[in-house]
Amino acid sequence: ATHFLVEAKKAGYEVPKASLALALAHLRQIGRAQRVSTYRNAGVTQRAQAYALYVLALAKSPLKSETQNLINDLKKQKAPNAEAWTLAHGALLMSGSRAIARAFAGKEITIDSEAKRHGFASSTRSLALTLSVLADVAPSHRSIPALVKRLNKSAKFGRWGTTQENAF
Repeated sequence: ATHFLVEAKKAGYEVPKASLALALAHLRQIGRAQRVSTYRNAGVTQRAQAYALYVLALAKSPLKSETQNLINDLKKQKAPNAEAWTLAHGALLMSGSRAIARAFAGKEITIDSEAKRHGFASSTRSLALTLSVLADVAPSHRSIPALVKRLNKSAKFGRWGTTQENAF
């Protein structure tokens, strides 16, 4: 919800400052990959950390070193999560780190369509979120046409499989 409060504020709507400040403080915990008690003291996944870092950058409150550390960790992986990759790079681009733009723009971004659904995860959600990030930070990225085509193709009878997928 914090993401959409930030978007509403960017669009000029009144957003309660105290509520937004608390929500952003919570995202800072996630962005720093700190254990979060409301999540049953579970560790923070790279995808959740990347999303938190992206929303913080969108809110003009970036955690640049944490974002760069996450990108470095993702680079070490044989097959890093594409959503985490895109969100983390989007966070750096949004926070003014243009030096990485060339490398990011040159990388083809694909989302595994066979990704298992668990919790709120789905390949359709990942496609939509990745497309949203690219539209914000790299509107001429070469992966956008393919992402649009796959997202459109994944709809059945003008809708997607879940309420969340339809909302994204």
